[in-house]
Amino acid sequence: MPIRIYRYRVQPEHTERFLDIQKRADWLYRKHLSYKIQHAQSRTDPAQWVEIHWYPDESAAKAADELGRREPELARIVAEFVDVLDPADPKIHEDLFDDRSIR
Repeated sequence: MPIRIYRYRVQPEHTERFLDIQKRADWLYRKHLSYKIQHAQSRTDPAQWVEIHWYPDESAAKAADELGRREPELARIVAEFVDVLDPADPKIHEDLFDDRSIR
């Protein structure tokens, strides 16, 4: 099972807007593919976020990539997302993993 983990910093005063952006993006993705998503905010640094995507297989992960490239509404949502990132550290870090859980 492919897993993608994104780490980024959101301006704390834009947390509610960020969560609304995430809900809209999730709604669009769920219209086209099956996946699980989770968001976590740091307890010690409210600007630090982690976003985890679980895909049932590699084809679903690739479909998510394709959707991001062909869906105009997602392009608008991504632009909104970039606006809420911390201007001092606007980088989005992405890591790719394979699920090797024992249960």
